[in-house]
Amino acid sequence: AVLDRLTDDEVRSGFTRYAEKRGGDPADDCRPTHEQLSAIAQVFKAKMVLYADFSVFGRYGRRLTEKLNYVTVAFNPKEGTYTKTELKGPSGISAWRASFKVLRSCFLILELVDVEVIDQYCERIMEYADAYPTSWFLVYQADIRMRRERMDVLVGLAQREHDKAVAAGIPSDFNKDNPWRTVWRMALDDTAWWEENLHRPAIYYATR
Repeated sequence: AVLDRLTDDEVRSGFTRYAEKRGGDPADDCRPTHEQLSAIAQVFKAKMVLYADFSVFGRYGRRLTEKLNYVTVAFNPKEGTYTKTELKGPSGISAWRASFKVLRSCFLILELVDVEVIDQYCERIMEYADAYPTSWFLVYQADIRMRRERMDVLVGLAQREHDKAVAAGIPSDFNKDNPWRTVWRMALDDTAWWEENLHRPAIYYATR
């Protein structure tokens, strides 16, 4: 798609708001480029899922020319063996966190997600990487599916819960113009989903 580039004034205003709230600009290693900010803003305006592919989206955006790869493992039930395959993406939690920090800065500059929620999500993924040190491919796969697929479902669930609350005269903090503050909180609390998409597969893999 053609990039709908933010104006220089829009970008400056975003960085100014960020600096006023946090006491300074983002550090160089998590400072998004004009193009990265514009891309996230365009996805938001199009009411699409705020997903970023970390094989191409990361720090020093204009210098990200190297190919990031990680190894995934698939189980072959007929032979009882595992097959390794190389896919595009961060090779471990350090590379993942470097890209996530840039995405975090985009969200905060554009005021799309609350800082505490996005920081808790980052900490959660880092905890999972520590808990399953030999299964990074499963941790990253779960992160991708949550941010790209499950959050799309959570938007609809949040909207329905909001409609029920309004009909019952119950206060709701859901904002249909920016549902992502609610959706990222829901992602943290989606225990059953994480169990099905990460914990159980990781235990199966660890025990062969």
